[in-house]
Amino acid sequence: MDIINTFLKRGSNRRNSKARIIFHYQIGQADEAFFRDEYRTGGIGLILNGTKYAAWFDESGMRIEMGETAKTSPALSWKEVAGRIGTLLEQGEYAPQSELDSARAIVTKEYAQILVNLRRDCTEAEFFRGTDLFENCYNPEFINQHRKKKRMEALLHILIMVMLQARSLMTCPKP
Repeated sequence: MDIINTFLKRGSNRRNSKARIIFHYQIGQADEAFFRDEYRTGGIGLILNGTKYAAWFDESGMRIEMGETAKTSPALSWKEVAGRIGTLLEQGEYAPQSELDSARAIVTKEYAQILVNLRRDCTEAEFFRGTDLFENCYNPEFINQHRKKKRMEALLHILIMVMLQARSLMTCPKP
C-alpha cells in the first residue's frame, strides 16, 4: 500500500475537497497555487493496517510520517502533489467513476453559493471593486479561445477563472 497515495486520495480537511480537486483537473486549473490554497495549513491522521500515520500541510507542501505528528520530514512539494494526483486520475485510481461524474455539479453549486453569499454580504461598490478582474469575460480574443467548448462549459470556465483571480474580494467587511 502506498501511504502517500492513500493520503492524496483523501483530499484536504475541507468539505468537498476531493470534488474540487477532480474538477480543477477537469478544467486544467490544478496547479501548485490551487493545491496550496486547497490544503492550506493543517493536518490529518489515519490508521492504516493498525499503524498510525500523520500528514501535515503548509505553504511548503505536504509531509507524511508514521506516528501522530508529521512536521519534521521533507515536504512533498505542491508541484509533486499535483503530479501524483494527476497520475492517479489518469490511471483511474484516484476516485470511483461516480465521484468523477459528480464533481462538476458539486463544485458548480458550491461556487455559485459563494458568489451569492459574496453579493449578499458586500455592498455593490465592494462587490464590483476591481472590475478589471472581469474584463476577460468581455474580451473577444479570450472568448474566441473558448468557442470550441460547449457554451455552458466555457461560461463555467470563465467563472472559475474570475473566482480564482478574485479571491481578495471574498473577504468583504460586514456592514
